[in-house]
Order: sequence, then C-alpha cells, then structure tokens
Amino acid sequence: MTLDQLKIGQFAELDKILDSPLTLNFLEIGLSPGKKIQIIQKAPFKGPVAVLLENQTIAIRLQEAKLLKVKI
Repeated sequence: MTLDQLKIGQFAELDKILDSPLTLNFLEIGLSPGKKIQIIQKAPFKGPVAVLLENQTIAIRLQEAKLLKVKI
C-alpha cells in the first residue's frame, strides 16, 4: 500500500521509499522508514495530501505520495 491510498485520519508506518530522484528530499524532511505518519487532509482534484509526521505537518504531492510504501 502507498501513502496516497490511506484515508483521512488513518495512521501508518513508513515502510519503504521507492527509488526516485526525490529519495534524498524525503529523507531530508524526515520521511524515513519506521516513522509513524497520519493523513490529516487531502486536497480535491488529485491535489496534495497533508500528513502529520511527529509534530510537523507536511504537504506531499499525490505523485510523490505514490513513492512512499506504508504498512498499517
């Protein structure tokens, strides 16, 4: 399952970051395997998703969220 498939309010643990040029960017903002995340909002029309990572809110484009494998 990937991050974009979670529902609002659902918690998950980041399992894996798929190979991409954005992998380093994800790690720099704190998205690393083992971290607990929660979807807090989804924008309409395939817009970004807002996730709560520890005590910070991060907006991630839908296409980027598809690169983040999670487990519930």
